[in-house]
Amino acid sequence: MIHGVSKNADLDPSLMQREVRPLRYRIGDTFAFAGGPITAALAFLAVAVPIFGYASMSDFLLFFSIIFLLLARKYRRTYPLCRPADPDSPDPKTGKVGDGIILMGNDKITGETVWVSNDFARTHMLVFGSTGSGKTRFLLSLFYQALLLGSGVMYVDGKGDTTVFGMIFSMVRRLGREDDLMIINYLTGSKSGDAEDDGTRLSNTNNPFAYGPAEQLRSLIVSLMRDGGGDDMWKGRASALLAAVLQTLVYLRDQGELNMDVGKIRESLPLDRVLEFTQREDLPDRAITLLKKYLLDLPGYNEEDAIQGQLSPKCYEQHGYLTMQLTEVLSELSSTYKHIFDAPLGEVDYKDLVYNRRILFVMLPALEKDPDSLAGLGKLVVAGVRSALAPALGEKVEGSHEEVMDAKPTNSNVPFLLIMDEYGYYSVKGFSVVAAQARSLGMSVIFAGQDFPSFKKGSEDEAKSVVANTNIKVCMKLEDQGETLQLFLERAGDGEVVKAAGHEMKGDLLSAYADNLQTRSEKQKRINIRDLVSQKPGDAHILFGDMLFRCKLYFTNPRTSPEYRINKMLMVKAPSADTIKKLHETRSAISKIFEQGVSDTSKAKNLELDSGLKALFNAYEICRSRSQDPVVSSQMSFGMMEHKERLLDEAFVAAIKGGREPAAATQPPVTERAAEPARPSRIEPTVQEERRAPQKSAVETKAERLIAEPASEALAEDDELAEKIDSGMSFLRTGFEETPSIKDEARSIFRSISDMITDSIQEQIDDSEEAISPMQQEQSLPIKQMMAIEQENGLSAEEAFDEAKRGMEIIDERIHYPSDPQPSRLSAETVGKTLELMLAQIEKTKKGEA
Repeated sequence: MIHGVSKNADLDPSLMQREVRPLRYRIGDTFAFAGGPITAALAFLAVAVPIFGYASMSDFLLFFSIIFLLLARKYRRTYPLCRPADPDSPDPKTGKVGDGIILMGNDKITGETVWVSNDFARTHMLVFGSTGSGKTRFLLSLFYQALLLGSGVMYVDGKGDTTVFGMIFSMVRRLGREDDLMIINYLTGSKSGDAEDDGTRLSNTNNPFAYGPAEQLRSLIVSLMRDGGGDDMWKGRASALLAAVLQTLVYLRDQGELNMDVGKIRESLPLDRVLEFTQREDLPDRAITLLKKYLLDLPGYNEEDAIQGQLSPKCYEQHGYLTMQLTEVLSELSSTYKHIFDAPLGEVDYKDLVYNRRILFVMLPALEKDPDSLAGLGKLVVAGVRSALAPALGEKVEGSHEEVMDAKPTNSNVPFLLIMDEYGYYSVKGFSVVAAQARSLGMSVIFAGQDFPSFKKGSEDEAKSVVANTNIKVCMKLEDQGETLQLFLERAGDGEVVKAAGHEMKGDLLSAYADNLQTRSEKQKRINIRDLVSQKPGDAHILFGDMLFRCKLYFTNPRTSPEYRINKMLMVKAPSADTIKKLHETRSAISKIFEQGVSDTSKAKNLELDSGLKALFNAYEICRSRSQDPVVSSQMSFGMMEHKERLLDEAFVAAIKGGREPAAATQPPVTERAAEPARPSRIEPTVQEERRAPQKSAVETKAERLIAEPASEALAEDDELAEKIDSGMSFLRTGFEETPSIKDEARSIFRSISDMITDSIQEQIDDSEEAISPMQQEQSLPIKQMMAIEQENGLSAEEAFDEAKRGMEIIDERIHYPSDPQPSRLSAETVGKTLELMLAQIEKTKKGEA
């Protein structure tokens, strides 16, 4: 026996409903849904009936088709929420382009598409759905549409599912935005902090302490600490210690002295390190005021004992109690999540993420961590988002409209999406303010979860605030009949429906029941639990304002990527203030030179330029004076600098070790000098001429004299050589005669290893007393020997030759040896005299600076 409602007894609700609206409403609905097809059918008949001999009816059909056309235009179907932003399809009535940019889905009854505009999207969205309802797929569809709009997304996945990352990477790669994708992965799996690195990356890095004021960073760390339960006296004192240390570290960070990270914070917490900060004379009072106040409040502390290094054990004990409060949090950041936070310059910058519309995917380990640890990770994410949004509110209230209002970095025509999937796993106190203020910041926040009670884990008031600040509510397949159901039932409200008042049997017993032609109206919930639980994956009830849509949600299914990679960014330290100043001065000087024209490049000597830049401009002037175009002159100037530096190095080394300097150039005839009196020229010697020169050069003679004389007597003459070396290659300022290319010299200076082996074998053959045939000589060549080895390995003669040739090319490409022998070891006497010269030069420099 069945006491419940059987399938046959469960009536279709449409059997009880009655249509009581006036006729004009029903006609309007008819023309709205079928006016177009009816008009087209009548027009077709008006053309077709004359063919069958009913030409007189054609006029009547044409007349009615025109009437139906006018009615169809009057009752034209409109988009239920927003018209899509399609320039090719403006509104027929107003001619304006629609503002719908995000497609939610299609109405299951009418088939109309539901679009959301930028203004509507920035009122935020709340999505509830049980497991298997298609909630994650819908969120990924919103993610994909944000990429199509050229916007950015931050997707926080509370499940920590790598499948979601695979789909996100596939979407990003499909649209060519891989460079904007970052990932923060808190999943460590089976890897430990001391595990051997296998070359793969788990996550991009993030340093939350690289930016922001000290108070904001203190709040971040304190929020990660456990609640003591009851009296939080120790937690409050630890917070005071942390605030004092962070004030000093933030000052040093802003001054460029250190890159602040969690490791620097741990290193700065010991009492001895705190005392070092307070005793530094280069730190201003504002940087160490809190530290001094903290020490004065520390039991057992005495300033005189601290100066003498004789603090009482009680002082260290009390300080240790406070640092113990911070041990768990800092250890979690620096050890467990070392792959994320152990970086002086993090790859993920939340401010850059929001302002430049980049993409961030955050994976939280719901199964690996206990609820408290997971909530702590959620606090890190929330703190990062809040730190990025705080400056976006604007800080100027005085100025022009462009400076105060339009200068906000988040004023965009498309929203930045912040998708919080499975928010109930990491809901924290303090995030509801983001939903309350993010609208004015150009951000759309999407909260998603399985039920409403999970949102209340962090704070019940926070959960209610989230519901109150989300205007678009989406309910997918739902199993929770408690608070989640009541949330949507109360939000949708009641509707007035008309039903049949009853039925009665007419006639004999064999007759069926018939409507008694009476109706009654009653209030009924617009949403029924049976509709919610019977929804298939991708189906949803959407509430916005007073409108309710039963939709089939938009679904994106991109082709999966064949491989997945995490972007690897280069850590670039910010330049110092002095470096920036020098760069600005150099840029101004260069601009001034080129504004004056190429003919005035010699004026660079009088500008405050680096010696290398002076030499570069001089080389450029020389090339231009030889009728070379600017591009070739620029290339040759760099090559000339490298060549001159090498020659100068050879001269310096030769002077120090007693070797030879390149021979001095021979002066040209007097007749040639007379032809160009304004530009004296000299011919640079080639390296071959240097080696053939039998006489000693002036620099060589000077070097021998410096080594032979005592250090005290040689200082005066050594100044000239030092000045010549440190002058920034001033010899490039003088002109010289055009010389042949230095390619031949370069070939003679550097030889490949294959050439050296060949020469060595040839020398052994020449010195051999035995007669060696030409065939044996050929077989002894390196390439022939490598061919023989390859043929023994089973290759053909042609394949062996290709492999041998490729091997020799690899050797010649990567290894180059100078043709000259390496310098021999200097004697102890020569080294001693050289050191004396260097020390004397250093002492002279110090005296000059003094």
